[in-house]
Amino acid sequence: MARGRPPLFLQPEPYRRRRLIDAARLLPVFGTFLFVVPMLLLPKGQAGSTAEAMIYVFLLWILLIVFGALLTRYIKRAEQATTRAPGFAPPPQPGGGDVDLLAPPPNSALGRALSGEATPDSPDRNGDG
Repeated sequence: MARGRPPLFLQPEPYRRRRLIDAARLLPVFGTFLFVVPMLLLPKGQAGSTAEAMIYVFLLWILLIVFGALLTRYIKRAEQATTRAPGFAPPPQPGGGDVDLLAPPPNSALGRALSGEATPDSPDRNGDG
């Protein structure tokens, strides 16, 4: 029996998040399809009611908005549930506030410089320190 590649193991959380993102990307395509199909199904020479068409358009529009909001909510939940590598998880805030993931850690040299704390061993900007 020939040895093949071992099966690829994907963690369930990132896999689900990717599938939710794929669904969010396909939502506009699916919505466009649902807007166009009724026009294609009308018999030739027969016009539909404008009131019925507007009700259909606005109900579909509302459903697409709700579905998009639900997908966004589930994507955010899945993103929060994914495990991060050690050392990259933000420390818990004492006040329970939001954490800025793009900000440097406050105990790093850049974090101290941005907060206005000067370190005695660091030279000033032009290097004559």
